Amino acid sequence: MTKERFKRRAILFTSLMIVAGVAFLTATTSCSDDNEEDVPIVTVLNPTPCDTIWFDEPYNYKIEIVTNSGVGGLSMDVHHNFNHHVHGSHLPCEMDEEKEANNPYLDDWIFDLSNKGEKYVFEREITIPRKDENGEEYDYGDYHFHIYVTSEKGDLTFTTLDFKLLEKQ
Repeated sequence: MTKERFKRRAILFTSLMIVAGVAFLTATTSCSDDNEEDVPIVTVLNPTPCDTIWFDEPYNYKIEIVTNSGVGGLSMDVHHNFNHHVHGSHLPCEMDEEKEANNPYLDDWIFDLSNKGEKYVFEREITIPRKDENGEEYDYGDYHFHIYVTSEKGDLTFTTLDFKLLEKQ
């Protein structure tokens, strides 16, 4: 693993721990009298499960978030699934044969969505580059998104979405 990849993974892990810590602190120090959970309901509108995303072509990433207290934040990452691992239950996709990762694409994003209301549609155009900063091509194949959403109250939900990352010929 290169220093750059290790650094990116360390940043991702730290970011996710910060999001989880903030969610925990918010949930445990809330001044609200009601103890009802406010786990966000997340509907991924685009891409759809098992969709194909093409290197170097923008796609519209779109999710709907519904909570009772308001949307808090969104964190998501993308990583390879060349070894067919799973994260909870979600729609299974037809997968390529298992393979070793050589130069997999990895990325993460964190968005503060506070003051967006109780129902919010998050939309962002994302382009996954074909090559890394050294000019080496990223591995194509099976990938998935991790999606973490918190409510203003601090409750957290997690979902995943499998997709193919390919190069157009």
